[in-house]
Amino acid sequence: GILSPSELRKIFSNLEDILQLHIGLNEQMKAVRKRNETSVIDQIGEDLLIWFSGPGEDKLKHAAATFCSNQPFALEMIKSRQKKDSRFQTFVQDAESNPLCRRLQLKDIIPTQMQRLTKYPLLLDNIAKYTELPMEREKVKKAADHCRQILNYVNQAVKEAENKQRLEDYQRRLDTSNLKLSEYPNVEELRNLDLTKRKMIHEGPLVWKVNRDKTIDLYTLLLEDILVLLQKQDDRLVLRCHSKILASTADSKHTFSPVIKLNTVLVRQVATDNKALFVISMSDNGAQIYELVAQTVSEKTVWQDLICRMAASVKEQSAKPIPLPQSSPCEGDNDEETAPKLKVEHHSISVPGLQSPDRDLGLESPLISSKPQSHSLGTSGKSEVDDLFVAERQLVKEQQEDGTLQEAGASYQTPGPDPHLPASDERWAL
Repeated sequence: GILSPSELRKIFSNLEDILQLHIGLNEQMKAVRKRNETSVIDQIGEDLLIWFSGPGEDKLKHAAATFCSNQPFALEMIKSRQKKDSRFQTFVQDAESNPLCRRLQLKDIIPTQMQRLTKYPLLLDNIAKYTELPMEREKVKKAADHCRQILNYVNQAVKEAENKQRLEDYQRRLDTSNLKLSEYPNVEELRNLDLTKRKMIHEGPLVWKVNRDKTIDLYTLLLEDILVLLQKQDDRLVLRCHSKILASTADSKHTFSPVIKLNTVLVRQVATDNKALFVISMSDNGAQIYELVAQTVSEKTVWQDLICRMAASVKEQSAKPIPLPQSSPCEGDNDEETAPKLKVEHHSISVPGLQSPDRDLGLESPLISSKPQSHSLGTSGKSEVDDLFVAERQLVKEQQEDGTLQEAGASYQTPGPDPHLPASDERWAL
């Protein structure tokens, strides 16, 4: 009567299913011993495959995944109740004094299911080592591989559950009070951001280099379809828009969203800083270029790979195709000698010079694939390609303002109009 049925389920989850599985396994092991005249079991491979592959594997991995993924919530609830409820604390202490608990506390007993799964592959590998018959040894090794597959499945379920728990905590701490309509037109969308409705892919600290003189410390969340740039203030995680003045826009302010949608994201490396990467977002408000700096080179590589992978995944799943480069968002500059061609209405237009700025700027990945491709673009397609060109020019100008071009020892000039193009199509040439 100390805990309600729902609270008991939160702590023990599907414990009965776990117990029945292991009781069944124990009975099957006893049956194997009975059919052998001596205490030495000379053939166990077939039995192991019955227990750990096929239907046996499915039952064990799903039951264990349910129980183990609930473990973080169970341990949190036990800790919380012990602090608040003296009756619960007294009951648990009395129960833990039972010799069957082997001097383990409840919070130590719950993880034993996960610990058991980690021991199975090691045990079977040792059995295989001392198995002389080749066919029997192969069966034992195969059973060990199935045990590792079960463990990997459960590990993934536990990781997702822990990520979900962290996102719920981050959602409670999320502060959107600094968002103002005057700063960002889609402010309501940002205010209604619900982190718990998405899956966590990666998280960690990054530094946002707004310009040469301004940097912002971030705690960054990479979710399945967005990148969220948060700022830690006390116990809060603040969502705030930032602005900077661009000389290219007549000294007007350009506002950056703290939430970047991955369906229009491109990623480029920064050769002048091996810990930094550019994340280029083709938002409704035009191209937004973020220079993000990791603490180490390896961390930058992890961020870059994961952002590229998730951006590619989101673009593939999108119901409406987005006329962005057909290459991956992080494709290297491998075919520099070939200029991409865009088919716009009835004019075949070569776009030269898109590769050379990469080296001049110290960037290794092109905005547009360097492989020749043909696209039939309608009005919306033109605007997307326009955005790509604008992003390229904007990146050049920002680097010129910050002095990065000079630091890299580069001089970049945007080519003028192509004399071979009709006047109406000059805007498509770089």
